[in-house]
Amino acid sequence: MSITVDVVIPTWNSARTLGRTLESIETEIHPSRTIIIDRDSEDGTIEIAKSHGCVILRDLVSLGSARMKGIRESNTEWIVFIDDDIIVTTNFLARMERFIDDDTGAIWSPCLSVVEPHRSAFLASYERIFKKKDSYSLHPMDRGYTNATLVRRNLILDLDISDMNAWEDWVITQRVLGSGKKWLVVRVYSDHNHQAADLWENDSWNSAGILNLGRTGRIKPYQAVAYYIGLLCRHIFLAFEGTIEKRDISMFRYHAGSFIAVLWGIRYFVGTKVRR
Repeated sequence: MSITVDVVIPTWNSARTLGRTLESIETEIHPSRTIIIDRDSEDGTIEIAKSHGCVILRDLVSLGSARMKGIRESNTEWIVFIDDDIIVTTNFLARMERFIDDDTGAIWSPCLSVVEPHRSAFLASYERIFKKKDSYSLHPMDRGYTNATLVRRNLILDLDISDMNAWEDWVITQRVLGSGKKWLVVRVYSDHNHQAADLWENDSWNSAGILNLGRTGRIKPYQAVAYYIGLLCRHIFLAFEGTIEKRDISMFRYHAGSFIAVLWGIRYFVGTKVRR
């Protein structure tokens, strides 16, 4: 099988990472088009995108709005969402399309931090779920990520996620699963090319996105709170697991830091700061 895809990338002041992302896309995906949806970047992002021949759109509403603008601009059966700081793995598209069948709606390549000990923590977490298999399927209410993900375009064309700056990928996941198609997580790892300092804000912002699911009526408020508390408890468990069972203090520091970042996410939820 050999499919043709458009790549969709929301950007905002992404000059530090975008060049390497686009180089990996050109080498490992060979897309029909790479569609950039930018939020008025001021750091050279647009110049980098132009130098790689990208289609460039503008969106000032939200991350969800930007994703939908890219989806509607694309015209291939399958599209690939790539975040602006992801370096896709060798032979990315060829390895991903091996998992396509009539029942598949989306395929996600888990992205591993380039920074230790975060990379080891993410890898151990995914490998624990894979259990030597090459893939597993998500279930309703699970979150599928859109940082390196192949999706059937027609399944998500009419979504309204313009009120979301985080966890819009959860809504996309539920739409795919609600159509009766599978959302597969596959053992095809890509790299998250970020700095260690980025993780704190990302964890905080994403935890606020959980609570926003309740505020926007996509789930019951008590479900959003339960989801949020569950995330806090997970980091507590993993912090002590790393210390007691594995005697790895770096894992304790990582998960303890993530626990605090999740708590700090309430600031984004109740505040007015806008972020992508």
